[in-house]
Amino acid sequence: MPHLRLLLPVLLLAYAGCTSAQSVSAAAPLNWTTWADVEVSWTHPSPLPSDWVGAFLPAWNATYIQWWPVTASPSWPSNSGSLRFRLLNGRHPFVFRYFRGDDVLAESNEVQPLGATPLQGHLSMSPGFHDRMIVSWVSNSTTGDALVMWGVTADALNETAPATHDTYTADDFTNCMGIPPIKTLDSPFPHLSSHDLRCGASCYDDPTSSQLYLDPGFLHNAVLQPLQPARRYYYRFGSSYGGWSEVYSFIAPRVAGDTTPFTFLYTADAGIGNPPKEEQGGACHNDLPINGADGVFAAMIRDPATAKDEMMIVNGDISYARGWPWIWERYFDLIQPLATMMPWMVGVGNHEIDTHENKFHSADGNDSGGECGVATFKRFPQFASLSDMWYSFSYGLVHIIMLSSEHPQGPQVEFFLKDMAAVQRSVTPWVIVQLHRPPFTSCPRDALDVELALTWHKLFVLWEVDFVMTGHVHFYERLCAVQDMYSCSLFRDRPIYVADGSAGAEFDPHATPPSNLTMHKEFNYWGYSRFAVTADSLTFTHYHTDNIESDKVMLPRKK
Repeated sequence: MPHLRLLLPVLLLAYAGCTSAQSVSAAAPLNWTTWADVEVSWTHPSPLPSDWVGAFLPAWNATYIQWWPVTASPSWPSNSGSLRFRLLNGRHPFVFRYFRGDDVLAESNEVQPLGATPLQGHLSMSPGFHDRMIVSWVSNSTTGDALVMWGVTADALNETAPATHDTYTADDFTNCMGIPPIKTLDSPFPHLSSHDLRCGASCYDDPTSSQLYLDPGFLHNAVLQPLQPARRYYYRFGSSYGGWSEVYSFIAPRVAGDTTPFTFLYTADAGIGNPPKEEQGGACHNDLPINGADGVFAAMIRDPATAKDEMMIVNGDISYARGWPWIWERYFDLIQPLATMMPWMVGVGNHEIDTHENKFHSADGNDSGGECGVATFKRFPQFASLSDMWYSFSYGLVHIIMLSSEHPQGPQVEFFLKDMAAVQRSVTPWVIVQLHRPPFTSCPRDALDVELALTWHKLFVLWEVDFVMTGHVHFYERLCAVQDMYSCSLFRDRPIYVADGSAGAEFDPHATPPSNLTMHKEFNYWGYSRFAVTADSLTFTHYHTDNIESDKVMLPRKK
């Protein structure tokens, strides 16, 4: 059984060599619902430059959530001081450990956030249904009446929708892969004092999700129905026991054929992975170099047009957790302002699905850190099952097909043919396909890219797909109406292939060879995209994080 190189058991040297003069204590914040500042005091008769204090989850000992050198204390170099930690409510208690190098000299009392608080709110549509919206959130409790209160005005939330709850365990990962259970790591990584865990693929492999398992809490889902199409609704979620979220609102899904113009957002390859300096080497530091996801989502929120967007498409590589559970906590906290105002319809990529046990051998590998799709399937309720994480839905004038490049393609071809045969182009004239890996780009192509192109391109042409949206490559490129891998069609203006993996992951590559297929490409810019749908045109626009358009293309409706 392969194991992570960094996850070799080491003994936690708690209180090694302590004297009564050495101590660390934490002041419990009041009403800790989301983020809180925790004041941590320490004493030591002779502090050294190598001394530091880390915030740990006792339920997850692998590494710290945050750290500060004692030299950051205002009273340094005296023999006592205090440090301030700003920490997210992850429903688990924290302790603070005083280190000298890699040795623990003292451990604090526990401080406990309000774990029953409703957190990580996000919306999803239910494919095939236009009269409902799914509200999802997480807490550590099933006590009380978990539900959504909703209505057509913010001050009259007269309807209620009860919530179901679910969770997942470490065994769910190994069951998905079809391998024996893997023991959860109960001791920290060696050499924590280096504050550096950039370790390549050894930071995530098939055992990672089980070895680093942290109870995700209870994942609540409530279905709001029946809704009147395209009407604005207001809602809040929670329980009488854990409290309530603030009041949010959304536009109910449009029925197929609604001719009202609307816009929606598109993104791929975002995630969390570049923590600030005080989190380097910690629970979010799983080998992602600097990324811009925070800036990309902030740019979307800052963009005044976002207030009118009606949904978000996320085309795989959603959080880059790759078996590191705290990244999911940070990710959902990051997206909540957007994900509570519009439904998030997600597709899956290699970093959600791929393991060495992948049934689709063309996409096997360690990219999901052993998550095997479980965390994504459990957290986003639009998927039917782990084995068929693809679906379609119609919204107004557009039909969207979410395919998976990480699952066997044969069943998806059958699904696509049946689905397209039922699409009435007089009702939904626009068809957009989402596929995480790009069949065509100016990047050097691997065997799976070629397989995807051979499987899908002729079908996309035959069924007159308008756009094929992809990610996976961490730059932006719009292609022509592709004829083959070397040339553009002289007779068609669609499908247009767009590779847009610029939503925050590290820039890679920084350049690609010239290509006859390329209409526009750019590197080293993070950004996001938007579709504008009308009865006569489908317009795609790409933006940089300064909210300035960098590329735009409009397709007229086919006569």
